[in-house]
Amino acid sequence: MNSKLKYATIADIGIYDIFFYDIKKEAELVTFCKQEGISFLPSKNRKQLYKLVEDRFILHELSPELCIKPYERIFEQDTLKKFKALNHNEIHFIVEDDLIKGVVHIIDYNSEFIQVELYRVLFKFEVQLRELLVRKNFTNEDFIEWVTNKVESEKDNNSRKFWLSRLDQLLPKDPKKMKDVIIKRKEFKPFQTFYLSELLRFAFDKKVIDRSKIDLDKITSLRNQVAHSNNLTTYTNEEGQLIYNYDNLSIYVERINAFFRAYDYLLIKIDMDYMSSK
Repeated sequence: MNSKLKYATIADIGIYDIFFYDIKKEAELVTFCKQEGISFLPSKNRKQLYKLVEDRFILHELSPELCIKPYERIFEQDTLKKFKALNHNEIHFIVEDDLIKGVVHIIDYNSEFIQVELYRVLFKFEVQLRELLVRKNFTNEDFIEWVTNKVESEKDNNSRKFWLSRLDQLLPKDPKKMKDVIIKRKEFKPFQTFYLSELLRFAFDKKVIDRSKIDLDKITSLRNQVAHSNNLTTYTNEEGQLIYNYDNLSIYVERINAFFRAYDYLLIKIDMDYMSSK
């Protein structure tokens, strides 16, 4: 497991190059806050805030609900609830030794750090799943046979059509396409040309891993989000303002935690298989 991601903290996604309130730039800062959908700016003394009220800023105390510690873990529910407790359009101030050191916002869960580390750990998860299947003596041919059986056994028409389409991709009737598919499979390691969601289902059916330990839907959704680099917490309204969506963030974090549990389970399964083979 990538502990760098699993135990990531607010410090990993916070912003430390921050805008301070400046009376000389008040008009610009009013526009900035309205565009970003936020109300607060830190004072240059790093101990107080200025709150935007209509078109002017008013001095405001740094209240506890606006504060967050740099060491709080970003995927813990207690941390996530802080973004819900306050209007989730607002920023939180990263406070250490009673001084504002930076800011963090719901949008920072879209950070490059999280996206890169998620991609890395999902890649490793897929690699280790494929290696476990190989260690259990399964082959590409076993997987294709499993897909063939899916076509024959599915009662639901839509499901049957899906598996029929997949079988046609795996064993195309056109000789040239079939030759290309065979060449491609030989160029890659076993199971590398198949989809993660299908490999998980295959592993479930072959009793390689326990279906109850892995939330297939959440992991598949997470992988698709990462693969398409989806922005998970924001959209823009007709006035061009950013709107932030806490519910989407909550679902995203739930999927990430489901993945962490699945990966921990897979690693234990691999270790147990390795020890039993000695």
